[in-house]
Order: sequence, then structure tokens, then C-alpha cells
Amino acid sequence: MTRLAGALLFSLLVAGRAGAQLAGSLTINPGYNPQPEVNLPLIGGGISADSESTSLPESPGALTIAANESMLGDSMPEDKSDQASKNCLPAGQQAVQVSEPSSPQNQPVPCVVAPVNPYRRFLDTTAPLRLSPRQKGYLAVRNFADPFSLLTIVGNSAFTIGIDSHTAYGPGMAGFGRNVGYSLLQDATGEFIGTFAVCSLLHQDPHYHRMPKAKPLRRVGHALARTVIAQHDDGSLMPNYENFISYPASAVISNLYIPGVHGNLQSTVARIMIGLSTDPAGNLITEFLPDLAKRVHIRTVFVQDIINRVARGDE
Repeated sequence: MTRLAGALLFSLLVAGRAGAQLAGSLTINPGYNPQPEVNLPLIGGGISADSESTSLPESPGALTIAANESMLGDSMPEDKSDQASKNCLPAGQQAVQVSEPSSPQNQPVPCVVAPVNPYRRFLDTTAPLRLSPRQKGYLAVRNFADPFSLLTIVGNSAFTIGIDSHTAYGPGMAGFGRNVGYSLLQDATGEFIGTFAVCSLLHQDPHYHRMPKAKPLRRVGHALARTVIAQHDDGSLMPNYENFISYPASAVISNLYIPGVHGNLQSTVARIMIGLSTDPAGNLITEFLPDLAKRVHIRTVFVQDIINRVARGDE
């Protein structure tokens, strides 16, 4: 019994010592983190979980605005009008490639020039403006039906009958009406022969081309020369067949229906020469007083009246 109790006591001692050693090896470390460490970059500039910085990133709104500005600031398109003005080239000049041929923003574009109204008696440039015969006919109709010229004819007829009731047209309203009618017929005849027929057949430009940027003396010479020199449809110089043909034709036709006109050769030649000699007056007014020339056709209203007075022997 004594030996059996001693062996049991020795076994218990050995088992207790081994259990104490095992318990010591299984002691839990209080600083142990059972979860795996994960480092995730944040939007605010790469702040990780183990970063020593304690500052928080900016609000999402501020970050969004800053990101939009950084992404769009350099790529915002310029205003199209400013870009066109920077890259605009004069008409007819070839565009030269600057850089980045694939980028359309660097390609110069031709300037946009405002269109010129072809249905005017005169133009503010010497550049050629080719008109078809149909357009020249329409220009003649517009010149004839111009309201200011019609009012001037009416006013001039009233003045003529008012100061002299014994003219070939007769006194009073009847004489006034006949004067207006004959003046309109003469105007229509001149426009048809000169602006339409002659200019269409001989390819003459029916416009008067002003030189507003030239020196005054040069402009005077230009206005005087346009009585005998005209401009071809292609811009070259040519004789002014409109004047050389329309004045004689109008004088001969007037012998057929204008009351009180002397239809002999001497009177007809005198009217032709007076028309050619007074033609520069209309050119000078057109050259230096374009606002007045827009409203009054000097040749139709005043020059023709002078010619009629000479034909009737009033002067």
C-alpha cells in the first residue's frame, strides 16, 4: 500500500508540473490584434490607416470642385468669336499649318466678309462685281422705282409749272401731270438703254465705283474720268459706252414725244453735248456726297431737266 500511494503521489506531481508549463505557453498577449492589417489609400491624398497624420481629408464637395477645376481648367474651350478673330486670315490667303495638324483650333480660317448689295447705283470699292443681264435689268428697275428719285421728279415738276405756267406742258394740274409723266418716261428710257441694254451687251459694269480712301485730288480726277472711262465686268477699264450710246439715243427718242422740243440736228447735238458735259456733276456728288446720291439720281432729275430746257429754247 505504501508503495502504491507513493507512486500515485509522484504521478500527480509530474502531471501538475506539465500542466503549469502548458498553461504558461498559452497565455494571450493583450496587444495582439486578431484582424489582418489592411492599408487603404484615401481620396484626400493617400492617407493610410497607419499614417502618423491625424488631419482629416477635406469635405467631398471641396474635393469634387477642386478635381473638376484641375481636370477642366486647361481643357475649357475658348470663346468661338475670340478664337476666330485670332486665327482669321484675309480672304484669298492660304492657311499655313502652325502645329498639331490634327487639332482644328490651330487651323486659321478665312475672314467672313459682309456681302455687298449689288443693286445700288454706286459701290464704295473699285473691286469688280459681275452682274448677269437679268441682274442689270433688275438694277435698272430699282433705279427707276427709287422713291426718293420719284419724289424729286414730282417736286421738280411742281416747281417748273409753278414759276412758269406757259411751258409746253400747259398750266395748272394738267401741265404738272404731263411734266411728271414725260420725266418718268425719259427716266425709264435712259435706264433701259444705259443700265440694262448697253451694259448687258457690252459687259460693262453699270455701277459707279467710289474711292473713299484716296486723296481728294485723286478722287476728283476719278469722278471726271468716269464720264468717258468705265469698268468692265471683270474689273478692267473700258470706254464708257453707256454714256456714249444712251445720251444720243435718249436725245433722238425725246424728239418724238417731248412737247416743245426742237427736233433738228443742231438741237439734238446740243443736248447730247450738254448731257456729256454735265455728267461729271453727278459723279462728283456720288464721290463726295454718297448720302445725297443714295436718294437723288442727279442725272435723271437735274441733268435731264437742263437738257429739256435747252431743247425748248428756254436757255
